[in-house]
Amino acid sequence: MQVDTVVLLGLGANGLGNLRALARGGIRTVAIDNDPRKPGARSRYGEKVILTHHADIRDAYREALQQLARRPWPRAPLLLPSNDEAVEVLHADRERLSASFRLLVPPAATVERLSDKLAFDRAARDAGIDAPRTWLLSDEDRPRNGDWVLKPRRRYSRSGVRLEAPRLLRSANAPDGWIDRLRGEPDEYVLQERIEGDDDRLEFYGACWQDGRPVAEFTGAKLRQYPRGSGSTSCARLTRGTEIRELSRRLLEQLDYEGCADVEFKRAADGRYHVIEVNARTALWHVLGELAGISLPLVACDVASGRPFQPELPARIGSKWIYLERDLRAARDRSRAGDPGWSRFWRDLAGVRRCAVLSLRDPVPFLTSVVRIVARRSERRNRTLAAPTPSAGKASVP
Repeated sequence: MQVDTVVLLGLGANGLGNLRALARGGIRTVAIDNDPRKPGARSRYGEKVILTHHADIRDAYREALQQLARRPWPRAPLLLPSNDEAVEVLHADRERLSASFRLLVPPAATVERLSDKLAFDRAARDAGIDAPRTWLLSDEDRPRNGDWVLKPRRRYSRSGVRLEAPRLLRSANAPDGWIDRLRGEPDEYVLQERIEGDDDRLEFYGACWQDGRPVAEFTGAKLRQYPRGSGSTSCARLTRGTEIRELSRRLLEQLDYEGCADVEFKRAADGRYHVIEVNARTALWHVLGELAGISLPLVACDVASGRPFQPELPARIGSKWIYLERDLRAARDRSRAGDPGWSRFWRDLAGVRRCAVLSLRDPVPFLTSVVRIVARRSERRNRTLAAPTPSAGKASVP
């Protein structure tokens, strides 16, 4: 059955990229969020359902989907997630949602293995793929030295509380002093081996899978991310990642994968690739695939419609994608750290062919973000000027 409507979950920068791609393909889109300040909320494309009375975006998704399920659609819309919370909702409510919508998501058991970092570590090793060594924080026999990253085992605790963000630890002993202050329980966190190297050692595989095989796929490499070492991509380039492609296929076959995928690897000093994560959705940089003739949101529509897909043009290897607002911050921070942040920024800007937010055909999201950045800087400057000096309030000495 042909897809003529997509319900997009999330209006962040990734959601905006999906929204624009679907509009270019002539697909009607209804997009859901809880924050009217998100970049996609300002786009000229698509119908928006923004439920600001929900602090938790998952609750906004659920209420909006209940509303949309009551509409008399001529054909069931396809649900497309653009963030991890959306994947969680589609996974948890798949049986109920499948009565009114079409879903293109991995099997339930696969999502469980992807969302649990300890289970994912085991899945990667079962596929014969290197992965950072992972231990439960509560394990008594966990390593006690070396650099590690403390991460939540899942995004949310068993009680539904959002867990702590990942943080770098210079010693695996570091959590012992404040383990009782973590949100959630100790066994809801893992210690993961840190693979040395800067962000330009990170490479990725974007694809859409059906019936245990890739329908469309491409590879790329990060040039920078923000914040450095643990953030989201701010600049990336298209590559011929033959090894990354083969490793990703092996892993996704092991996982019985379906739907869109973002697989991330880091290349260690010895040249071996370690898989970091698999996201069951399009990634922030998915628009880069258009330079290889692959628009993952439109491929997902083809797959759900049962139509064959063929890339429309040869890959323009080396061409770049940029999230300009974020990459400016990345360049600034690298420059402050003594690295050639600005020279690399200007060099990479010359090869940019796709942007995350900036678009001449849809300019308001970018202009709004610029206004917001200027307002924040002005507010910080005013606070600094208004702050009392150390001598303020003291009587002068004759």
